[in-house]
Amino acid sequence: MPADDGPDGSLCHSTCVNLAYTDLDIAEHRARLPVLMTEALDPMTPRPRRDRAAAQADLILSVIEQHEMSRPKAVHTKGGQTT
Repeated sequence: MPADDGPDGSLCHSTCVNLAYTDLDIAEHRARLPVLMTEALDPMTPRPRRDRAAAQADLILSVIEQHEMSRPKAVHTKGGQTT
């Protein structure tokens, strides 16, 4: 199969049960979250935009939390021994 024969993320819907997030996606979400939260709390931003930013921030926060919960627990080493 050609290397570019994978899914096109730009065509995915955020509600799709098959949607998977990579660590890079999560990093982008983490960078976007403070921007959305600031916009959601800015009294100078029109109410519809604040509402939309708040809804998007909630969704992104949920995605980040689900991603973190799905990751394997960190393995700690002690003197070269895995614990």
